[in-house]
Amino acid sequence: MKRTTYTLIILFLCILFNCAQPESKTSITTSLDLDGSSEFVVLSESRNGILDSLSTNGTSDITLDSPKVLWIRAGNKSGNVYITPGSNITILSDENNLYYEGDFSNENNMLTHLTHAMSSQSAIMNLWDIAHFKEEDFLKKIANKQAKFDSIVGTIEDINPSFKTLIDKRINAHIAYEKMQYPHYHQILTQDTLKLSSGYENYLDDLNINDPDLLHFYEGQQIIKAIVEKDVDFMKSGGQYYNILFDKVDQALAHQAVKEYLWKEYLVYYIGNGVGIDYADNMLRTFAIKNNNKAYQKEVDALVETWDDLRKGKKAPQFSGLTSKGDIIALKDFIGKNVYVDVWATWCGPCIAEIPYLKQIEHEYKDKNIEFISVSIDNKRDKEKWINFVAEKELGGTQIMAANDWKSEIVSSYNILGIPRFILIDAEGKIISANAPRPSYPELKHLLNTL
Repeated sequence: MKRTTYTLIILFLCILFNCAQPESKTSITTSLDLDGSSEFVVLSESRNGILDSLSTNGTSDITLDSPKVLWIRAGNKSGNVYITPGSNITILSDENNLYYEGDFSNENNMLTHLTHAMSSQSAIMNLWDIAHFKEEDFLKKIANKQAKFDSIVGTIEDINPSFKTLIDKRINAHIAYEKMQYPHYHQILTQDTLKLSSGYENYLDDLNINDPDLLHFYEGQQIIKAIVEKDVDFMKSGGQYYNILFDKVDQALAHQAVKEYLWKEYLVYYIGNGVGIDYADNMLRTFAIKNNNKAYQKEVDALVETWDDLRKGKKAPQFSGLTSKGDIIALKDFIGKNVYVDVWATWCGPCIAEIPYLKQIEHEYKDKNIEFISVSIDNKRDKEKWINFVAEKELGGTQIMAANDWKSEIVSSYNILGIPRFILIDAEGKIISANAPRPSYPELKHLLNTL
């Protein structure tokens, strides 16, 4: 009787003070033939980054406080693995895949099969193959795809209930994402304006974007982002698209882990894809105050560090290139002039679309102390194509070609991941903007007029 009383008291105290589940060791044995491509196996999770690094051959104990779906990378092989506190799992590999023995081996091998089916272009049909159909036919195709995935899960007779719940959420997220993308893809493929039936978007009623379980899988991450971004128009955001999304996450979502994940994702994308940190201060401040995830903060801090030397007022990294005649032109040759740099290539459609606007800007500011430099990162085998393009389009300013295209000094020094990229440097050789407005943006003239 006393033992029962003590148990009830302990249970009551745990409820009252939110006792955490005790941590437990999980044993993972690896026996991998990776052809020398890697000496270790990386286990990571979406919310805490790298969880552990294991030897390719041996047994390791890792500490867990709850079941997790981890991402595993071993050489050129990767996939998801489900593990729980106290479980024993063996990871092996064949020529093409990782596979599993021990606890949850059936679930994890099925998970590998499901992952391949979801990512494969032949998983019934990909979205591009079926988006041209009318709504009714499209939904039949999507139902067939879901049935395919469900049948893969159904191959496990005594499936772990918690695992089954996670996998069902993953499949639902995958299907929901394709339903959400269908109207956009349909319009691209058919040029027709699509009128959806009144109940088409009912699938959104079954999705809880505050569910942290969705973060376990790429498909869940995708659908959370898609729902958050659904009613935010990039073209009408006035350059504030990510700031708007950042605020929307804070206001519209409730679960801290989901909010932290999205804040991190938007910051990393915003900064890492060329915007830099000059215009990210408000988001960075909000993130530093409201984020509790140390792994996310570490990732953002590392990215900010790579951009710190590209802040406004810092000395502009040097770069050079060759003219069509083979003369070397370097940034340092233009000390005393403000410099507007266009990093582009002849194969880049958005770059070419900016040319008429760039010509207009060059004409309007021809009497100002501004030098316009266009740096091509075309491959050296396309040098003649570049020369002919410059002549045919009658491009003005200083035209040079960088050595080593995507490995050139201007690409690496200015963290360029996509083009066109525009950079504005003052007459003293200091950065005004490492990601300046495009010629087609009204903001550029406002910026040039402040010089």
